[in-house]
Amino acid sequence: MSIQQRLSSSLRRRNMTAYALAKETGLSQSILSYLLNGHKPIDKIEVGTAKRIATSLGVTLDYLCGMHDEKV
Repeated sequence: MSIQQRLSSSLRRRNMTAYALAKETGLSQSILSYLLNGHKPIDKIEVGTAKRIATSLGVTLDYLCGMHDEKV
């Protein structure tokens, strides 16, 4: 599963919109859109930002980055 698929799946599982995630994490909607569309890989953002995304989605950073298949 790609990182984009993990992000999208996690958003759906949490019934969260991309706008809500952007607001909760302090990320701009354009950066989040780049992540969701695969134009910006997750490894190109700061670790703290990736951690905020993972925490907001209720998944581990390892899961979000594709290192493990377990969500939590």
